[in-house]
Amino acid sequence: MKAQRPTYINHHIADTAYPSGYDWCEIKRDGQWCRIELADSMAHFYSRNGSLIACEAVRSKVKATLLGEWMCKTDRAVRNGRVGLVYLNDCLAVNGSDLRALPLLERHAKIAGLLPVCRRFVADAPFGLDELPGVLAGLADDDIEGVVLKRSAAAFGDDFLRIKPMVTHDVPVVAVCGTGIVVRVGPGKTQVVSSGLSGDWSGSVGLVAIVGGWDRQVNGVIRHGVFMGWHPEKGTASHGG
Repeated sequence: MKAQRPTYINHHIADTAYPSGYDWCEIKRDGQWCRIELADSMAHFYSRNGSLIACEAVRSKVKATLLGEWMCKTDRAVRNGRVGLVYLNDCLAVNGSDLRALPLLERHAKIAGLLPVCRRFVADAPFGLDELPGVLAGLADDDIEGVVLKRSAAAFGDDFLRIKPMVTHDVPVVAVCGTGIVVRVGPGKTQVVSSGLSGDWSGSVGLVAIVGGWDRQVNGVIRHGVFMGWHPEKGTASHGG
């Protein structure tokens, strides 16, 4: 079974910019996507590419196919004591019945009855769009990667949005490239960021740019980085991080 591929947007977009019809919000935990197959009193956990992550005995002979997030050993998951937990977010089959054509609301209702089956299983309650601003404001306080918007009446498929937190980074400009700037994101590592600037911006070398984006990769690169302006108090690259 193929993993779903969502459309991504950053949460600095106003609520009114969200496409209409999304009435179901879910927490996206900072874990690894996994498919869980329950059968013969065993649970098998598979990664996005189909590799077996783990298997263990469970408390029921129920047969089911579930989707969830396996909490990996990220700093936040370790700090919050959630390593090894699996946050369930969809149920695709139970005892031979394919549920993928059912509305999300009905599929998700099956999860509650399956939580006692495995000691790893937990689930976040879905919430409405009216609660979204408050949830987004607290994303940095927990092991949460973002929020997923779905349609409660939709069958299983690819029609959903993932909202990622926008984080700003202060980075020194080391060169100008067309309508972009080249910033230093780590020792010996640079990144081109589209700035939308026109004209001669060669004088910006040495300034500190504010670049918005998602989290940084291991090499320091800012995921989906976008120029947001100049830092008002950091005038030279010597002050940059």
